[in-house]
Amino acid sequence: MALARVTIKDIAAEAGVSITTVSHALNHTRYVSPVTRAAIQAIAQRLGYRPDPVARMLQGGESLLIGHVLSALANNFFFGLVARGADLCAQESGYATIISYTDGQAESERKAVRLLLEKRVNGLIFTTPIAAENVELAVAAGVATVMIERPLKVRGAHAVVIDHHQGFYALTNLLIQQGHSRLAFIGGELSQQGSYVVERQRLKGFKDALSAAAVGEEVSDCEV
Repeated sequence: MALARVTIKDIAAEAGVSITTVSHALNHTRYVSPVTRAAIQAIAQRLGYRPDPVARMLQGGESLLIGHVLSALANNFFFGLVARGADLCAQESGYATIISYTDGQAESERKAVRLLLEKRVNGLIFTTPIAAENVELAVAAGVATVMIERPLKVRGAHAVVIDHHQGFYALTNLLIQQGHSRLAFIGGELSQQGSYVVERQRLKGFKDALSAAAVGEEVSDCEV
């Protein structure tokens, strides 16, 4: 037999306050005294309260959903870690993620963004973005937008990036310290949007480490 879903009415009865007060305390829509808010949140947690995303959407509220547009997965272990980390973080805050794959295709990315926006997601993550115009769709819709690793120049979008120069400097220096002197750098495609700066930063980190260790270098630029 399924257990009855805990509602804000149950929390209100337990806390001895109105349903409206509970709603404002949990959704942060109006001022509620810190003491009352803390008591309501404690009761909600004890009773196992979970917001009803369908009801919230019908009321014009948040969907508690975050869209995650992945350009690849099977051939990129890093992307899988990002997807897992994003979903775990979302769960801790009462959200869920919806993942959509694009296989690195701008048109697939555009379709994914439009579909996720139709689902009224509260935010969109691009790992990594393919076309700036697709990121702009999310920003224009008023959705919080974050680009991972290889950000594009899109006003209003946020980015989470790695210090590629320092990372490759450290990696190269580690190999040098282990006694290796014949080192090679194989970079990614420079023509892809968002990749040029990243690959140049990595190459510079590689070269700077060789220079600092006085290791001779012979560089040949080519694309694979």
